[in-house]
Amino acid sequence: MKTDHRVRSDARVLVVGLGSELRHDDGVGVAVARRLDEGFVGIADLDVVCEVSDPLELFGTWDEADLLVVVDATRSGAAAGTVQVLDVDRVPHPPTSVSTHGIGLVEVLGLARTLGGGPGRAVLVGVEGEDFSRGRGLSAAVAAALDEATNTVAMVVETLFDDDNEGNEDNEGNEEVLPCA
Repeated sequence: MKTDHRVRSDARVLVVGLGSELRHDDGVGVAVARRLDEGFVGIADLDVVCEVSDPLELFGTWDEADLLVVVDATRSGAAAGTVQVLDVDRVPHPPTSVSTHGIGLVEVLGLARTLGGGPGRAVLVGVEGEDFSRGRGLSAAVAAALDEATNTVAMVVETLFDDDNEGNEDNEGNEEVLPCA
């Protein structure tokens, strides 16, 4: 199934901060979502959900979103504080969940799509975490990446809007439309 990677100028954009502030760097998604909710980057017409601890909570919330941007801590082996952008629809379904959540975002999105729901497009802005132990506060490397992660969300949204505004009707062959930090 081909996914349309463009977002209309009247599109509903939903940003979700996934994670828990009670597990140090796992709270980075919540911190970025709060900044966006406060208008840190000046994106208009943005719906923000600041704290979701389990991707299953997104069922129904995201069904009318043309674009879902999830901000979450990642464990990819990159240096702590590294910001990455992933098109969730292109991530292979892992044989077992590698998420710190009960069920991973990729699995929940796959289930939603199977049931005929889910957002039009889903993108993950991941910030490589360092400390996932219990406790509050981000590690120094992750805290230093907050501005970059927040601005990356803005760039993702702007890139998708710019792609739509250029009138590109056929996105085939133009699959790398996301900025990768």
